[in-house]
Amino acid sequence: MRLCASLVVIVAVLSLGGHAVHAESDRPPVFQPMSPRVVPEGQRLEQTVMAVDPEGRRLQYDAKDLPQGATFTGQTLIWPSPSPAGTYQITFIVEDRGKEYRSEPWTIRVVRPAGVLAPVLSLIAIPPAVAPDEATTLSWSATGLKACRAAGGWGGNKAARGRETVHPSVTTDYTLVCSGEDWSLIKTVTIAVDPTKPMDLDIVISATPRRVAPGQLMTIRWSAPDFLVQRMDWIGLFEADAPGQYARWRHYLRGEPEGRTVAKAPDRSGDYELRYVYSGPEPEPLASFPVTVTEPEL
Repeated sequence: MRLCASLVVIVAVLSLGGHAVHAESDRPPVFQPMSPRVVPEGQRLEQTVMAVDPEGRRLQYDAKDLPQGATFTGQTLIWPSPSPAGTYQITFIVEDRGKEYRSEPWTIRVVRPAGVLAPVLSLIAIPPAVAPDEATTLSWSATGLKACRAAGGWGGNKAARGRETVHPSVTTDYTLVCSGEDWSLIKTVTIAVDPTKPMDLDIVISATPRRVAPGQLMTIRWSAPDFLVQRMDWIGLFEADAPGQYARWRHYLRGEPEGRTVAKAPDRSGDYELRYVYSGPEPEPLASFPVTVTEPEL
């Protein structure tokens, strides 16, 4: 008898006037607040996202504007090695009964630890374009990193600095991934294979005047392709036929693909050479310009 009475009450509540009656309206999910995070560059970051549905329904989570290298699975954001330093904003999304609801942007600030220099990874191909099966040399240097491995058109473990000759038959990407205790950097270079027209490096250096008196000032100009110039590339003045390490004067380009500077000619007469030196694992001159130092005629 009690069971029947209970059923009658439930039916009456749910079927009033032929329409369903809800004790509460369908309210949107509510995200639990998250404070902004400040993390050192290269330090692993994990963050769990929580949202509550007032009706107790299960929610599906997603994320928008993830930084490079970060992943979002289930309700957890993982960024193994935050980099580079800067400010990032991520928006989280939940789906409830076919509708999407978004959080306020959540802020991550990645900072470089005091006194810690960021590692540097460089990878370059010379020449960067070749005919099919023609040789080109990959040169790389990893500063502040230990283990390197190759992917794409080459493979295997690599030393932190080195060179390797490759012979691509088609346009190929060569990737190098180098890691340290708290860092992981990746660099990719594309070698273009063109059967008709290999690319010219097109490096130009000059000195004005090219015939100068001892101690006279010269204007040095340079230009090189953007993809080629490394921060520590330099221009030097050498005695003619002198080895690469014996420069009488150096100017570091600091990554600038073109520019000019002023240099003083040597005090001794003779034949000299201005050279553009690539700062790879084995520095080598890629272009030169002759300069003559001579006493002025009376």
